[in-house]
Amino acid sequence: MIKLLKIELLKLKNSSVFTIALAILAISVFTSIQLVLSVDSDIQVKELLGISMNMFGLFYYPIFIILFVSMLIRLDNINNIWKIILSSGANKINVYLSKYIFTLIVIAIFVFINILSIILASMIKFNMREIIFIGMKRCLYIILASAGFISIEFITALIFKSFLIPISVGVMGIFVTFITSMSGEYIILNPFGYASNIAMGVMSEQNILLSIVLSILITILATFYIIKVISKRDN
Repeated sequence: MIKLLKIELLKLKNSSVFTIALAILAISVFTSIQLVLSVDSDIQVKELLGISMNMFGLFYYPIFIILFVSMLIRLDNINNIWKIILSSGANKINVYLSKYIFTLIVIAIFVFINILSIILASMIKFNMREIIFIGMKRCLYIILASAGFISIEFITALIFKSFLIPISVGVMGIFVTFITSMSGEYIILNPFGYASNIAMGVMSEQNILLSIVLSILITILATFYIIKVISKRDN
């Protein structure tokens, strides 16, 4: 499994996916820091996090997930990398699961870097020490709550060879997130929007915990589907 994860890293470094991922990360971090620097000094920590992560939650993060997952799997599809790796004698289940784990790790790093930049900017401007604990707590919540979204995108990209289908599914998810975020009533029914709403600070603690449980459940089901269905098919 470790060897397969190293292969995934090597493929990413030598692809355009890496450049696009870095570009989105840079823009997201720059926007978040700008928002931190634009607010007044008497702002509370949670309110500051909500404001500074507004664009991250609604736009940059979901777009990053959609593009990264879709392009990463498309890279293997168009270059027949699946068959090349499998022909080397690698276990089929491990091949799929290593890509799945690699995807989760990269996206988690994306979240961590964004929140770390907000924490550092806030500490420099406002001398906020308490933002370290609150920011890291929110970082963990976002990563766990977005697992369902990532899993849906990953499975969709594996099932359908067309690059446009996982993109379309993700975009529809973002659209639904706008609607549920404004209404608030059905916010827990939309796994695409869990992380976005947590990032912006508009989800209650009870719903945060419920969204994490549901996301983990979706991830377990996705893992089971990869092992029992996708790993059995011919590429």
